[in-house]
Amino acid sequence: MPFLEEDEWKQLPTTHETMEEIKQYRLDQKCDLVTARQFAETQQMKIFQELTGKSWVHFDVISHHRLSDWGPECTHCGQLLKSQHAPFCTECGCKVKNTESLLNKMMSNLRRFFKSGDR
Repeated sequence: MPFLEEDEWKQLPTTHETMEEIKQYRLDQKCDLVTARQFAETQQMKIFQELTGKSWVHFDVISHHRLSDWGPECTHCGQLLKSQHAPFCTECGCKVKNTESLLNKMMSNLRRFFKSGDR
């Protein structure tokens, strides 16, 4: 599942706006909240699809795919750490020695990539 960069994330409606859409769907369809949450195709879902090509990704899932909420990649297995300050990788269990230096290295690589124009 793709993660969203900050400029992409800012294009999405807020959680509050999405919940208002679901409430309206519930009223329009005369259904319960569980059904509305399951079947309402929200603006957030549509924009996520435009950005990523992934269709019918539920808004609860989308909320966990903001790249800046995650940490750098684990040096052992390559999975993203669950936060910037994670003490270990939840995928492989490897202890993180210095998360801050990993983040600085990752940011330095990104800056170098965008500066070089190799996009």
